[in-house]
Amino acid sequence: GQALELQFDDKHLPRFPLPEGEESLEQYLSKMSHAGLRKRFPDPTTEMTERLNYELGVIQQMGYAGYFLIVQDFVHFAKEHNIPVGPGRGSAAGSLVSYALEITDLDPIKYGLIFERFLNPDRISMPDIDIDFSDDGRAQVINYVKEKYGEDSVTQIITFGKMMARQVVRDVGRVVGLPYGEVDRIAKLIPHMPDMTIKKALEKVPEFKSLVESTPEYQELIQHSLVLEGLNRNAGTHAAGVVITPGKLTDYLPLYRNSDQEVTSQFDMNVIERIGLLKMDFLGLRTLTVIQNTLELLNKRGENITIDSVPLDDPETFRLFGDGNTVGIFQFESSGMRDCLVKLKPERLEDLIAMKEAGVDKIGVAVDLATPGLFEKYRGG
Repeated sequence: GQALELQFDDKHLPRFPLPEGEESLEQYLSKMSHAGLRKRFPDPTTEMTERLNYELGVIQQMGYAGYFLIVQDFVHFAKEHNIPVGPGRGSAAGSLVSYALEITDLDPIKYGLIFERFLNPDRISMPDIDIDFSDDGRAQVINYVKEKYGEDSVTQIITFGKMMARQVVRDVGRVVGLPYGEVDRIAKLIPHMPDMTIKKALEKVPEFKSLVESTPEYQELIQHSLVLEGLNRNAGTHAAGVVITPGKLTDYLPLYRNSDQEVTSQFDMNVIERIGLLKMDFLGLRTLTVIQNTLELLNKRGENITIDSVPLDDPETFRLFGDGNTVGIFQFESSGMRDCLVKLKPERLEDLIAMKEAGVDKIGVAVDLATPGLFEKYRGG
């Protein structure tokens, strides 16, 4: 048999079809970016033009001109077809090229966002732009990408559900025949937190440790569970991930067909990135659908509002934030976040940025947030 060798240094970007008369991806990206900058700022400053050229230089040097053109193309498709697109989040919002191409809608210069967090020659990994679409428009965008690059070059990505602490105890308990109620009682004593393991629970939860040690059956249950913890349990489809290959998918990676006859990649996100393939995050967000429906209903009442015209300094809105009434608002709805909002009473967008920067950890617990003078520090005071 012939051995398969995986290449970890090569990048395999899909080929973006250049319009007639354009000589190279780099030249076309530069032309579009400069035109986009003039559209955003009719009279761009020297600083803006220099920053744009610097970013284009890094993008071209790293060989990612095609990547930006691909993203710009499907975002443009969505906007043309009235599919709501998020304004951009994550490190991509630090790119002026992304803003000029209308991939993002946040001015990185105004908010002091840094391009290098997104892309720099010392960080060899692929750029990562998460694009949010309305949850009912996401499939339409994926179909467009399939039509453009070929049905056999685009697929969704697999995700593996792992046997985490609570899950593994329940699974092993079922197999060894322990009564459900007993297993449930043991599993529930393991704290429901990110990165929790059985070992950590034994160290940190005395009640869990003493219950486990109370009978040989429970000790055996935990011994088996420790061996299996962290293994892949089942395969699913990643909520956002899509891979696009330069030719047929099967020339670059193995595929998997699930019980619903849906095809995904057999490699997960991390492996896809390591073998140099382009993965995109197309996230379907209910929030964007709700916003669009709201605007349409207002429109019917004769209130013509576009989301771009909504002011970011509306005092009434900040009063809602200061009262902690933010359930349903992306990244501000955890109980920890709402506590912080009530304590800190933000008055402008920069205050909300300061809160995120100062740190609310994964489980929504405030970290050093009730700090006097926090906002002044971020406002440059």
